[in-house]
Amino acid sequence: MTNSLVIRRCATLSEALVCNSFLQSNEVLSSLDNEHHSANDWFAVAALGGVQIRVPTAQYDQARQLIVERHKFALEILSDARLNVEPIEKRR
Repeated sequence: MTNSLVIRRCATLSEALVCNSFLQSNEVLSSLDNEHHSANDWFAVAALGGVQIRVPTAQYDQARQLIVERHKFALEILSDARLNVEPIEKRR
């Protein structure tokens, strides 16, 4: 991919694949760096700086906005879920 930027670095291949799929489903042309290294030798991921997600320079702002919006949405869902948790009763 020419004229591209790394938009995100992920600690695991699973996280990178989910984020990459999310971007592609929103019509952002994204690709993964170090995908094959992390699939074959996942101990090397940290040494390689994680699994990077690249997007074209022209779509960088769009991709960034999508990731920020999804992150805010996830935080809202998590905070709502914490409020609806019932305490666990102790067993005797």
